[in-house]
Amino acid sequence: MVVTLIIMTVLGVITLVGYWTDYLNYRQSRQYVQLAVLFAEICEAATNETGGPMFQLLFAGDNPLQTPAQGAIEEFKESNRATDAKLAEARALWASIDKSDADAITQARIQDVFLKAEKLALWRRPVLSLGKDIPEEVLKAEALSLRIAHHLQHGMAPQRAHCQALWDLVRDGYYSELCDSLGSVLLYISRVTKDASMARSITLHSELLRHHMLLDRENGLLGYLISKGARPHGLLSDDIGWLRSLWDRESAVYMNIWSLAAEESREAVRTRLSLDAFPRVAAARRWLAANWTNNDMANWKDLEVSQIRTPELVQDLEYSRGFASLQLMRQMRRDLLAGTEAQLKAQGTRILAVSIALVLGCVMVTGGFWWMNNHVLRRVWDLSVMVQHIHDTNDMSLRIPAHLGDEVGELEMVFNELLEAVEANHRNLDVARSVLETRVLERTTEVQKRLLEVERLNRELESMMTQLRLSRDQSERSTLRLEDSNQKLLAANLELESFIYSASHDLRTPLRNIVGFIELLRLHSAEKFDAAASHRVDVVLSEAKRLSSLIDGLLAFFRVGRAELKMEQVYVGTLVRELRSDFAEKTEGRSIIWKVGDMPSCIGDRDLLKQLLEILMDNAIKFTARTKEPVIEVGSLQSGGLSEELVYFVKDNGAGFNPLYSDKLFRVFQRLHNPRDFEGNGIGLANMKRIVLRHGGRVWAEGAVDAGACFYFALPLRGRAVSVV
Repeated sequence: MVVTLIIMTVLGVITLVGYWTDYLNYRQSRQYVQLAVLFAEICEAATNETGGPMFQLLFAGDNPLQTPAQGAIEEFKESNRATDAKLAEARALWASIDKSDADAITQARIQDVFLKAEKLALWRRPVLSLGKDIPEEVLKAEALSLRIAHHLQHGMAPQRAHCQALWDLVRDGYYSELCDSLGSVLLYISRVTKDASMARSITLHSELLRHHMLLDRENGLLGYLISKGARPHGLLSDDIGWLRSLWDRESAVYMNIWSLAAEESREAVRTRLSLDAFPRVAAARRWLAANWTNNDMANWKDLEVSQIRTPELVQDLEYSRGFASLQLMRQMRRDLLAGTEAQLKAQGTRILAVSIALVLGCVMVTGGFWWMNNHVLRRVWDLSVMVQHIHDTNDMSLRIPAHLGDEVGELEMVFNELLEAVEANHRNLDVARSVLETRVLERTTEVQKRLLEVERLNRELESMMTQLRLSRDQSERSTLRLEDSNQKLLAANLELESFIYSASHDLRTPLRNIVGFIELLRLHSAEKFDAAASHRVDVVLSEAKRLSSLIDGLLAFFRVGRAELKMEQVYVGTLVRELRSDFAEKTEGRSIIWKVGDMPSCIGDRDLLKQLLEILMDNAIKFTARTKEPVIEVGSLQSGGLSEELVYFVKDNGAGFNPLYSDKLFRVFQRLHNPRDFEGNGIGLANMKRIVLRHGGRVWAEGAVDAGACFYFALPLRGRAVSVV
């Protein structure tokens, strides 16, 4: 029980440490959330500075007779104080934040925002001085001179052109750049925020700020276009293109906001930001997009913008859209701060609950240990002392006092019973020891006898091993003699083959002479021979020609064994098509049905493989000569994925053969058919087998008399050349 409580306490401490770490992370995330909210409020306050009071003060110099209202100056100063107060609060918060988790880029971005904000006083001077106190760097700015020149080019009065350019530079230049920086820095803050939901909310606020600024710029430019009528005055030539890009960017940012917003907030996003909530603005967009088809200002002179100008549209552009966007941003900021505080409070509650549970666990552990020490541990210690004493003295007659009523008392009683059993076993052990000693003596004598027997058997085994070694030596000598005999046999076979090849080659010329002289004799002396003599001359000529054919076949047979293989990729299907074309003249007039299946390519000598197929297909044509409906099939067998060979076959339904003599088919000069029935010299199939063996393959045949035959040959999948004697 104590161990369980200790484990629970350790787990509680680990949980508490984890909650406390999360609490610190939540606190730091809350600070980043507060900083992001302050930056959003600074952006809103800076945007408020660029409102009506700034416009009135900057354009006061355009009409010297008209003095701006004191309320405009006070209103502008009040907005200045609001912006400065938010900036001071943001600087103080940033200084108090632990920046160890913030990367260098994020810190640099935030510091850059504060540096840009420090120049606010510089840009407020022209406004508060009614356009008179302009800093030197503003006067020297190229953007100011370009804007003044542009407004003068479009017929604007010099004083007004100066005010307009200054307004554009202050509002659309510096203040917009500051607000853009404030919006982008929120994305960097979201990167260092450890809580994912808070980081998502900060990213959402960044997108809301971007959308609000895009919306503000569109409202200003669209309102200006509508208010100026037919020919917009003072616009740059690419302002319409810029307006179109604003629409595209607003749409993209709106989709980002929609995806980042929570499900319960999307309805508010739709009703306050989407164009569906402002149908007049959407209609104005469609009208402008349909009529302003390019950026050439010369084409705008006939465009009547007054067609779409209504008080309601002006109200939407000047107030309603911007106010709805501000309301949504403020509501989102309040929800973000409230959610952050709620998370922090909930984490604090969890830490408090775990702390209370941990304290209670410590109290229970302490109480449990006290109880265990007084009721269990001390008696267990006495028991261990008794065990040690028995071990040292080997006195089994000792007994420990038993306190019945609890588990330790039962343990003491069981221990006493165990001592009694051990004491009885000791007595029995003494008796058994004497019996065992007697038996050991008997077994020792028997073992000694067995050892003598083992020694005798070892001597016999050594003698057998000696005889075995002698037999192995004799076997090795016999193996060497057998290998020598094989080498001699191989040499004799080679010598015999060479002799047969030379003899066959040497016999060809005399045989051709004999055939020639017999033909001359028959040609010039035929009228002198009677019928019997003419028959004998024909028989001699026929046998000489047959002998010449046998010699040619024998030479071809040995030539196959001697030829060097040229291994290459052979397309067997192409060889079959070529041979069918070669046999076309020979099979003319015969209705042979050819069935050619899938013939995969292989590795081998193309000429020899063509000769092999020619032998098999020629035999099929020959032995189906007496078949009414001859069918010749050439194909291959489909083998499994682990097969190491390709199997091809040539099958016919001709004369066939007796399967009892199939082993004679591939021997030289062995024929299973009468030469009068089917011509041939008995060399073809022997040549075919020799070609396959040269490729490292194998051959076999299946058939029956008058039921056709099928000849198979298998080639290695990867191809290899083999010497054949």
